[in-house]
Amino acid sequence: NRLTPGFLSPSDQGATALHRAVMSDDPATVRLLLAAGADVTIRDKNWDDTLAMGGLFAGKEVSESLREEEEREE
Repeated sequence: NRLTPGFLSPSDQGATALHRAVMSDDPATVRLLLAAGADVTIRDKNWDDTLAMGGLFAGKEVSESLREEEEREE
């Protein structure tokens, strides 16, 4: 996967790279960002965190990665 230049910048809606990878259902990028320390609890301007978005937009692999990360953080 290649990250486009604007991918890492928060959008005007406050979406992070992890938000975008989750919405794109991109498991490899989600794992990469989580390994780099991305925070699953950060909310965008709509108060959506990546855990909630995973349930709406992502497939099983992305959702499981997010849940595993949340458990590690507890």
